[in-house]
Amino acid sequence: MALARSPCRGFSALSVLFGLALGGAATGVACSSGNSVPALGGNGLPPGTSDDGGPDATQPQADSGGQEAGRGDGGAPMDAAREGNAAGDAGEAGPGGDGGCGNPTRTLWSGAAGDLVVGNGRVYFVGGGSLSATSIDGDGGAPQVLSAGTHPLRLALDATNAYFTSGGAVMSVPADGSAAATLIAQGAGAAGAIAVDATNVYWIAGGTPPQLLSAPKAGGAPTVLVGDAGAGAASPNGGNLFAVATGTGTNLVWLDAEAGPNGQVLMLPRASAGSPIVLFGGGNGGLDLQVVGSNVFWTDADGGYVGPTLLGLGDAGGAARSSVPGLVNQFYLDAQNVYVLTPTAQVLRAPRNVWAYQEISCGTGVPGHITADPEFVYFTTDQGVFRTSM
Repeated sequence: MALARSPCRGFSALSVLFGLALGGAATGVACSSGNSVPALGGNGLPPGTSDDGGPDATQPQADSGGQEAGRGDGGAPMDAAREGNAAGDAGEAGPGGDGGCGNPTRTLWSGAAGDLVVGNGRVYFVGGGSLSATSIDGDGGAPQVLSAGTHPLRLALDATNAYFTSGGAVMSVPADGSAAATLIAQGAGAAGAIAVDATNVYWIAGGTPPQLLSAPKAGGAPTVLVGDAGAGAASPNGGNLFAVATGTGTNLVWLDAEAGPNGQVLMLPRASAGSPIVLFGGGNGGLDLQVVGSNVFWTDADGGYVGPTLLGLGDAGGAARSSVPGLVNQFYLDAQNVYVLTPTAQVLRAPRNVWAYQEISCGTGVPGHITADPEFVYFTTDQGVFRTSM
């Protein structure tokens, strides 16, 4: 496997990116925890993706809100919108301040930032102990503070509200900031990764042992779905939890990011109380997970990995595949590319199943999270919230 070496930074051997086919076809995916996931096509994969991960000209691409990838803001063709935004970004230095590598990168907010999600034409992010939102083009003035001083940790989003974990609480706030944040539920342990479906919010709470819980979006007493979600599932900035809608209900998929050989990728079918299915065992300290179509992708720190048999929904899955050694801290996958936020806060892009990387932003500082829409890549570090062209 050939890796394109960066002209600005070296690579450190920290983690590996794997992919796993889930048994059974999903019919929709909720946006959660720093990943805005493409909708599914008729083949059970994201629109624009064939079964082998390559382009499929018969399926239009869409973002999580159903917008065709061929169109930008205001109904303008994406190429025209991108040219206009690129012109606005021209001459701006990247997060490192030198502007000497990667694409032009715009600072949307300055300060130590954590989780982020993109939707409703806005970027929602954690920074300065608050949940804030700013326009995706960065031209809307100062970000709007949606919930001040609540110290959010992880975020999820739907068309109406933003959801976040804070201490042991799970809260919601209108996505347009029209009202104050309200409490959905209070758990026994510190709440971390969070996901939503049409009716419920799901989260992982630390404790002895960590638990996977749910509550109605409208609020109410939490229900314990899994009494032991795994010690590594409660990692504050790792793990990630996805709610995947199927024809029979919501499947929950999460990463138990324990140090080897105890790390696991787990799934709870139909989001009902019971025992989770182990999709992958023997992992080592993973940092991120994303569900795309009927596939699960995650990171693992074991560079000497050999994939065992994987199980999901009671059917035998395939062996883990597509290893990417030494680069991945956080990642985002769309129908065509993988975008990687490295341990040195670089943003790299590679076509799916090729893994020859091109640097598109040379950030500095401690990496946070990464996501994308059909036009831009967004990421956070301990220096701010940034947007860069694809």
